Amino acid sequence: MTKYAPKHYAHIGLLADWDSGEPRVLEPEKSESWGWYDLENLPEPLFEPCSLAIRCHKTNKNYLDSGDIA
Repeated sequence: MTKYAPKHYAHIGLLADWDSGEPRVLEPEKSESWGWYDLENLPEPLFEPCSLAIRCHKTNKNYLDSGDIA
């Protein structure tokens, strides 16, 4: 992900168990929408760090071990 250099980014991937309810936009000046998506049917394009987080989850790898994830 050197294409984002020289800036520094911290990306945190989260996994949640969803029971019910719909996400709501509480800061419309920062985000226009939120949604729940199936991991096999995600919207495109995805921010590259989000794609990496999903690949790491699916392959049971840590970010630091992700160099071999194609």
